[in-house]
Amino acid sequence: MEYIWELFINLLGTSLFFIFANGKLDRKEIRYIYAKQTIACIIISIVLWIMNIYNMPTILTILFVLILFHYIYVEIFFSASHIEKFFWVIVFAMTSIFAEALTTIIPTQLFHIDLSEELMGGTLRIPFTLLYMLLIAVFVITLLCFSSRTFKLNFIEKISFIFISVLCIIIENLIVVTQTVKYKSHIRLLTNTLYMVFFLVLALFVALTIYVYQLGIQRERFLQLSKEQIISDMENKQYEQIISSIAELRYLKHDIYNHLNALNTLLSNQDYIEAQHYIHELSDSIESDHYILTSGNSTMDSILTNKFIQCKSSGIKVNYSVFLPECIPLSDIEICSIIGNLFDNAIEACLRISSDDEKCIDLNIKPFQQMLSIVILNTSDGIYIPHKSHTFASRKTELSNINHGLGLSRIETIVKKHNGMMDITPSKKDFTVSILLPLSESEV
Repeated sequence: MEYIWELFINLLGTSLFFIFANGKLDRKEIRYIYAKQTIACIIISIVLWIMNIYNMPTILTILFVLILFHYIYVEIFFSASHIEKFFWVIVFAMTSIFAEALTTIIPTQLFHIDLSEELMGGTLRIPFTLLYMLLIAVFVITLLCFSSRTFKLNFIEKISFIFISVLCIIIENLIVVTQTVKYKSHIRLLTNTLYMVFFLVLALFVALTIYVYQLGIQRERFLQLSKEQIISDMENKQYEQIISSIAELRYLKHDIYNHLNALNTLLSNQDYIEAQHYIHELSDSIESDHYILTSGNSTMDSILTNKFIQCKSSGIKVNYSVFLPECIPLSDIEICSIIGNLFDNAIEACLRISSDDEKCIDLNIKPFQQMLSIVILNTSDGIYIPHKSHTFASRKTELSNINHGLGLSRIETIVKKHNGMMDITPSKKDFTVSILLPLSESEV
């Protein structure tokens, strides 16, 4: 009967960790994830049960079950960073040790209960294990009431936190284990000293945990602000390019008046051959120096005109087909972000190709089944850097890592905002980004 009870308690403890982990971490998109998590919890419980039956050292139980097995569990089923997963595993482990200490110290010190009655086979085993589970449940519910936030630590901070955490857990556990030994009265002072050390180490660990958590949050906030600043700078750059294009078109408009006056003079003088020659020169000049795109959206026209000029100066061939509905589900800033970042990435990829190979960008924008379809394909060298957001990062070596992947990440954010879809198809010779954005009935 006592073995069945021990298995039940282990299942209950693992279930509390199941609830705690699902409340603090984001689950991966795994089919039948709850069923698989349940099976994993049962396996962990059985392993812990077997270790208890064979009286395995408590240190091994703590290190292998409360830390190692739980960490493997969260690695399999949750998508947070490694340090976040380890952080919450350590917090739960310390919670378990603290609950065990309370169910050990309070009865033996305040009520002078023989500790052997609380151990496996003792008459008080059932009520005290229930008290132990109740304390863990209270701690878990309390922790779940506080919202968890993403945090970042550098490598040294991660190593230091892991080392100190494991060391604190070992010290705390050793102190608790000493309670299983029946002390004589002449060493009671030593017992009280160990209790003081236990709570002192616990207080220091709690302070360390709070400090590390707040430090990580501040660093994550700084990184987020840095990314937002970079994105803002990128969008401002796109706007500056639009302004430059508009200014260039104004100059062209001004030049056209001068050209028309010159042609008018030639025709008035009946110098038709010279007028025809002038028209040919003017056409060649416009063809070589200017792209005039009229899609119906001035922002789209400006950004594409600017990018076409960049491509021409870089020796990149551009094929495009742009058909826009009267209204599109994007603001001017979003148009700049999507089209500008797509072209910047495509131009960057083309420039990495050897001069002997053709550099080409194909752009296709059109309505498609009540959706706005944006497809851009560029030639590529076939070398990509996967990014943690499941996109692909830039290979610009002069930029810091914080810049990598921001362009596609920004596009992905805009697409999700409009309930659209984005597909990235890399291959050895080209790279394709396909975007579908829903159109309302008024926009179709």
